[in-house]
Formats: sequence, structure tokens, C-alpha cells
Amino acid sequence: MKRYSTETKIEVFRRLDSGETVNVIANDTGIGTHTILKWRYAREMERAESSERLIEERQIFNWLLAKLPENGQWTRAERDRWVNAYVAMIDLLVEVEEL
Repeated sequence: MKRYSTETKIEVFRRLDSGETVNVIANDTGIGTHTILKWRYAREMERAESSERLIEERQIFNWLLAKLPENGQWTRAERDRWVNAYVAMIDLLVEVEEL
């Protein structure tokens, strides 16, 4: 199995995004059409999974916002519980990189 560099894949995706056909790219690069189609499929699956995750994250956020009191008042315990849920949501959804 032949290995291709990241730069090669990026160039193939750039050409696909610009509207070139798989056959033209395969002929120009010598990369098999099957390989290009596998790369394109894998990228589409990654994008779909990313979109699904984003939708789920927004649903969680919207649910939490809906829990805010309609009258603008709550007890200290209710407020603390909501704030803790919000902080937990951020901790879950946002990765922190140590510098």
C-alpha cells in the first residue's frame, strides 16, 4: 500500500473542492481513482460527524438556556446548580490545551 504525504492529500482536496473530477486528478497525479474516492468519502464522513456533534452541542446549550427562570429570579441553590451545569458543559465541549 502506497503512502501519500499530507501535502499531496491537501492538493487533491483543493482540486476536488475547485470542481475537478476524480478521473482528471487521478490522471494528473498518478493516484488511483479508488484511493481518491476513499479519501473523499472519509472526509465527508468526518464532516458529517462534526456537524452531528455541533448539532448535539447546540441542543445541550439550548436546553440549558431554556432552564433559566422566566421571571428572572431563582434561589441561590437553583442559580448555583445552573452555573455548575454551564461550567460542566463548557468543560465537556471545549478542549483546553496546556501551553
